Amino acid sequence: ERGTTWEEVILLAPRSARLLMLSASIGNGDQIAAWLEEVRGRPARWLQVDDRAVPQRWGVWHNGTILPLHEAILQKRASGQSPPWPRVLEMLKREGLTPALVFVPTRRLCDALADQCASVDGLVVRAHHAGMTLADRLAIERELQNGAIDAIFCTTTLASGIDAPVKTVVIGAVDDGRGHPIPATMIQQMAGRAGRRGRDSVGFVIVVAPTSWDLPRIESAKSLPPDSVDSVFASTYQTVLRLIVEVGRPGALTFASRSFASFQRQNDIAESRRAVDLAQFELERLLAVLEPRSCEDPGVIWPKFVAAEEALSELRPAGGLNRLRDGYLCALGVAFAKDQKKIKETLILSPAGTLFQCPFVPRPTAGDANLDRDVHDLVRA
Repeated sequence: ERGTTWEEVILLAPRSARLLMLSASIGNGDQIAAWLEEVRGRPARWLQVDDRAVPQRWGVWHNGTILPLHEAILQKRASGQSPPWPRVLEMLKREGLTPALVFVPTRRLCDALADQCASVDGLVVRAHHAGMTLADRLAIERELQNGAIDAIFCTTTLASGIDAPVKTVVIGAVDDGRGHPIPATMIQQMAGRAGRRGRDSVGFVIVVAPTSWDLPRIESAKSLPPDSVDSVFASTYQTVLRLIVEVGRPGALTFASRSFASFQRQNDIAESRRAVDLAQFELERLLAVLEPRSCEDPGVIWPKFVAAEEALSELRPAGGLNRLRDGYLCALGVAFAKDQKKIKETLILSPAGTLFQCPFVPRPTAGDANLDRDVHDLVRA
């Protein structure tokens, strides 16, 4: 929902507004810049810096020590399921690796671990998550910026969108608390808080992994480029009503067509249209192949017979039984009496597919053995 809000802000901002956008975790900034140029009507510059201002070192907590991540992978060393958190924080404080953010998956765990470590002498520990009041969270963030806190147990609310740089980030879990692995982008967001520009020469990222099998995934996430941002644009009722009031229905449709979602899907839309055109061409080709081409084709014979039947029914005298009897085989083809009394002409469907009237009632053929093969095939069809 925040992404939708940002799109609306960009689209509705006055053309005279100058926009400056900063991010360390967007992989398709060039695409966003191209969209901005299209919808804002002025050149957009895309600047990319690949070098990190404060380099980072990644390690793994293991039995009271910190091993470099690549060594822990080679030696298959892990932290275990329940690390002694008071001991972890004491070591960070002793080695000068505070302040630190310790990311854990749930609010309840934040509160429990903060209470558990608060009794350690010399440590100032807090919890930070979305279940707290805004005033409490802002107060904790100010304490962190003033250097009054050693560690904060937090959820991903401190991973993005808030200015909370620290010297050390501890990734306290490799799943989200429901058994799902933490996405690589979120790992990058959390780790990105480690290293304060102008204060630290190096930032530290320490991983607490229950098994050694989790470590290669962390190594992969560390080196992956940022994910692309994909639009989830969906106009709210408030936005639609406001647009209709201000610019009318056509203006509201134009607004939606200028969204980042529409911009991103231009190629998909064009490809879908090409696929539809190709399918239409192929369908017309197949219909041409299947079109009846000769009188032996049942697709030609049966419509002709139905049309002739309707025409003859209009010529029959009123008041009689004006329906054709079931056909039967005869030497001339398939015979149909004009009415149940077998009076006057009989309608004949020949093997060649023609219809004609016979002035007499032909005899039924005795059996299939004496039938002309064309007649037999015609009746069977």
